[in-house]
Amino acid sequence: MRKLIIILVALFAMQTTSVFAQTTDIVDFQAILQDVTLIEVTGGNAIIVTFATADDYNNGFDEISPISTVEVTALLNWDMTIFAPDFVIQGGGTETIPINNVGVWCESTGSFTFGTELICAYTTITTPLGLTNAVQDLITNGTDNAGDPSENAFNLNWEMGSQNGSMLQTSMFDQLSNDDFTVGTYDTQITLTLVTL
Repeated sequence: MRKLIIILVALFAMQTTSVFAQTTDIVDFQAILQDVTLIEVTGGNAIIVTFATADDYNNGFDEISPISTVEVTALLNWDMTIFAPDFVIQGGGTETIPINNVGVWCESTGSFTFGTELICAYTTITTPLGLTNAVQDLITNGTDNAGDPSENAFNLNWEMGSQNGSMLQTSMFDQLSNDDFTVGTYDTQITLTLVTL
């Protein structure tokens, strides 16, 4: 009996010892989710238009190659705006060509479409948006346009001097003959901006 009591006491002591040997600690784990907003011109980021004939000056160009391809990545819904300063003649002159001689219209090449996830009023060759010096909406949120380039990919089709849509309604020929500007090489930069909502 005495041996049994000693064995029970020993077993109880071992159980108590193993409970007292446990210890704990913690790991602080933090996840930081930042907004991802990216607009990228993946092709057609250098456009050159040459006016060389009377037809070019009178009718302009409603199809310019290359088109610009644009991809958008955004975790939040977004609007895309566009603006550009007037063309300035190379070589330090002061002559300018009004930027509303340039127009743009959009095609969706991703899975999101205009009229559902996206809104764009400028989707045909005859209805381009005439560019201005002020920021204008180009593509805006419809039902929910947050997504990646597989959903948000676009072709921007450029026109110049075609007098379509909200572009300047005076031909390049008439502007030139009115001494609004002279022949030469003119440059500008068009800025696309993504604004999350």
